[in-house]
Formats: sequence, C-alpha cells, structure tokens
Amino acid sequence: MISLLYILFWVVFVALMVIVTAILWIVTVPFDPTRKIIHEVSRFFATLFFRMPLGWRKHHSGFENIDSSKPWVVVVNHCSMIDVPYLYFVGLNFRWVAKKELRSMPGFGQMIAMHGDILVDRGTKKGALLVMKKGKMWLDRGVCVAIFPEGTRSKDGNIANFKTGAFNLAKSAGVGIQPIVVSGTRQTMHHSFLFHWKHDLGIKVLPSISAEEVATTELKELMDTTREQMIEAKKQLDTEIAASRK
Repeated sequence: MISLLYILFWVVFVALMVIVTAILWIVTVPFDPTRKIIHEVSRFFATLFFRMPLGWRKHHSGFENIDSSKPWVVVVNHCSMIDVPYLYFVGLNFRWVAKKELRSMPGFGQMIAMHGDILVDRGTKKGALLVMKKGKMWLDRGVCVAIFPEGTRSKDGNIANFKTGAFNLAKSAGVGIQPIVVSGTRQTMHHSFLFHWKHDLGIKVLPSISAEEVATTELKELMDTTREQMIEAKKQLDTEIAASRK
C-alpha cells in the first residue's frame, strides 16, 4: 500500500511540474530568450523536492563565490541522478549538458526540452560539436552551461579523470569556469527510488576561474588544476559533513 501511494505521489508531482512549466513556456519563452522564468520554475520544484524528506540535512558553503552577473561554464562532479536537481540551489541560470537518453524519460524528458538543456550522444564527434554550438549560443545570451566533466557518474564517489569538452567550450566562448562539488547524493535514495529519510548531503562552491586565466592556461593544465582543486574541495566538504554528525 505504501509503495502504491509513493508511486502515485511521484506521478502527480511530475505531472504538476510538466503542466506548470508548459503553461509558462508558452507564455514566456517568446519574451524571455534566456528562459530565466522557466529556470526559476525548475528551481522551485527542485528545492521543493529536497525539502520533502525532513531528515535530509544540507550542508552548503562557498556560495559567496558565485557571480551571477556573467555566464560561466559550470563544472560539477557526478555521483547520482540527484546531482541534476541539487544544483538548482546555486543561484545561477544554467542549461545542462546531458545524455540524450534522458529525452525518453516520461515527464523529465519534456521538462528538459522546455528548459532548453543540451542533450547529446556522448563520446561522439557529433555530440561534441553540438555542445560547442549550443553551449556557445546560451553563453552568448548570458546563460551558464553546466557540464559533468567526468562524462558519466562516478562508480565509487571519487572524482574521475576529466574530459576536454567543458574546458574547450570555456576557451572557445571566452568565458570563465565555475567549479562546484557535491557530496552525499549517491545515498539519497534506495535502488527502488524510495528515500533514505535521514541523510546528509552538501554543495561546495569553489572560487571561479576567470576568463583571462582560462584563455591563457594550456588545456591539460587547466583540466588537471581544476580537478585537483575539486578533489581537495570534496575532501573538505566530506570532512565538514562527517563533523556535523558528531
């Protein structure tokens, strides 16, 4: 009985998201090329989702490093599907780069399309070109582009080696990079999509890398330095979360 009610809740929640977003998409998109309003709707539903499990304790730090006055390529480590809605706590208007398979997910596929996220065939030249083309389009409009530089979810929670896509996009578009790390998102749900009702998770925003530094730093050095900084920041975040439990 509980499982049936849980499934019904998710059907209603996702349907409500799609209906509200669709109405606003029709009304606002012709006058809102950055889709800021649609993004704020997505942000509302994402933050509502994270407030429903009352036992989830969120640890956020480094938000003073956020500069929403300019577009960034946002790089985030990837541990779980929960990483996507969790980033909405960060006050930036962004479009995700994600795998094209998400388009077929009921409800979420429609949300992604209305939000304007960039869905690509991972690991292909066509996919890389699409990221460059659409990524630059959004950045030119003053909208950030969020990318998982590892290319896929980490199997053990550690930050894996980075792909070049995010860094090539930043260099080509002449924008800076905003590194962010998340922790604890792998354990928020059971495999059956039931919540772990008592859990800790966190976001840490690192100091940004300016457009000038991106432009003048060799690609591999830029990737390696950013990854090292994110690994260290995640260790700090993990330590902060562990200390809070004592």
